[in-house]
Amino acid sequence: SLTGATLSGDITIDNGAVLSTRGLWVNDTGATAGQYIGDRYINGGTISLVTDQNTQQAVDKQGHIVVDKNGQPIYIDETGSILLQSGSLLDVSSGGYVNSNGQLQLANGVPIGSGGSISLATYAHQGSNTFDASNTKPPSSLGPGGKLVLDGSLLAYGFSGGGTLSLQAADIQIGGSASDLALSNGL
Repeated sequence: SLTGATLSGDITIDNGAVLSTRGLWVNDTGATAGQYIGDRYINGGTISLVTDQNTQQAVDKQGHIVVDKNGQPIYIDETGSILLQSGSLLDVSSGGYVNSNGQLQLANGVPIGSGGSISLATYAHQGSNTFDASNTKPPSSLGPGGKLVLDGSLLAYGFSGGGTLSLQAADIQIGGSASDLALSNGL
């Protein structure tokens, strides 16, 4: 498990890669009391990919701090991106449960099993998953970092409820092209 691990740079999930915390399909049909698995593993889990906000002071080739026209240091955004490439998959879907009598386990007439959660966050502050600019210099230049690219597939199906998706990025655009985003930001 990488829980709490600090990694620098981008997080890339390549074509063909699968991250899964999918719930199990459990069939206890005919199982004796000592062989029951039960329904405790059927819900989808959590996938959380996070890059911390990172700004670096700009320096020239001689190692001198670069300043703007007002003499203020220039900071460059080097926040890592999260890149889900085409053909990648994040799956937090549920499984289901067939009890020892061979019946699909239901709650209020619906099969049990809930989808999990996917969280993709850039610009987090020191592992907190929230943006907090109080102790961080804002970038003077956007630089290359902090992109959230969702070309892969995300699954969070569940019988008794689907999963959740949380996104955090400097800008979020659904549909259109990248040039549309640049134009709306005056670039």
